[in-house]
Amino acid sequence: MIYLDNAATTKPKREVIDAINKCLVDDWGNPSSLYKFGIRAKDIIDESRRRVAKLIGTKPSEIIFTSGACESNSHAICGYLKSHNAHLITTNIEHKSIMNIAEDYKDRTTIIPVDKNGFVDVEVLENILKELDDINTLVSIQWANNEIGTIQNMEEISTIVHRYNGVLHTDATQIIPDRKIDVIGIDMMSFSGQKLGATKGIGVLYVKNGIEISPIIYGSQEKSRRGGTENVPYIAGLGEAIKHLEYPTSENRDYFVERILSEIDDCYLVGCKYYDNRLKNNASICFKGVESESVLLMLDQRDICVSSGSACNSASLKPSYVLEAIGLPEDEINSVVRFTFGENTREEIDIAIEEVKKAINLLRKFK
Repeated sequence: MIYLDNAATTKPKREVIDAINKCLVDDWGNPSSLYKFGIRAKDIIDESRRRVAKLIGTKPSEIIFTSGACESNSHAICGYLKSHNAHLITTNIEHKSIMNIAEDYKDRTTIIPVDKNGFVDVEVLENILKELDDINTLVSIQWANNEIGTIQNMEEISTIVHRYNGVLHTDATQIIPDRKIDVIGIDMMSFSGQKLGATKGIGVLYVKNGIEISPIIYGSQEKSRRGGTENVPYIAGLGEAIKHLEYPTSENRDYFVERILSEIDDCYLVGCKYYDNRLKNNASICFKGVESESVLLMLDQRDICVSSGSACNSASLKPSYVLEAIGLPEDEINSVVRFTFGENTREEIDIAIEEVKKAINLLRKFK
């Protein structure tokens, strides 16, 4: 199998699986218990919390473990809106978990557009904040988009948000495994373990000290911020994934894009062409005149895994709202295939290129 869908999920590292298994076999105590066996489980959580904090440049006390980025997004936004009766400002290319919240709170939500490359218009953002200057505002903007790979200028966004006393949340799920970042200027941040070699079912919410949010799952755990007995095995796995995290280069992506665009007619790279502002592993390509679903099925027959956009929206028959937001016409939206690279060899990339060429040529021939 050649796996080119790392924006959807990543293969758990061997060290992660070993850490999880050790917890399941040897360290399965309840971390809230006061005896040594329980304290041992709590120590595992504390060590992973320290690793998360070090990864993003913050304090362990500001880290909350969740079930994933969707929960973290929901906790950050709904918890803040509930606590402060605030107004939400977000974009039209956010993850579905945030778009659904925006719909539920539409009477106090402003959605700002992005340009053809997926970048937020910071002047529009500033004008909205000016208009809402006397209202408590929460701004939630995805650091990097999972479909088109666009990386926002969070430093500039943060400066503008805080100029008007707003609070800034970002979904950092895609940027965390891509490059070293820190939370300076960020008030709340979400990410998921499954995108960096940990497992599904574990996520993180960073909440800056002094920011008050209501829980959405009640209980005494995580200092009463997120109820439910902590998932010690997956928390241990996340800590191990962070310990072994290696940031990628763009070499495979660049090689793939250069060959595809030069060897297949009528195709183009969707989104930002400036690679410094794009995730290093992301290549979303429009193959005009073919349906992406047909390309996916043909590549699947060759054991090559790719996608046509966000895995969270794969069951929907509607066109991608992200691609609509950047102005692609509907016929081209349905022709976009997303390739996101991981630990692939050059041989795998060459095989994938040849199979993509065969699929596109065959589909165009019988159109």
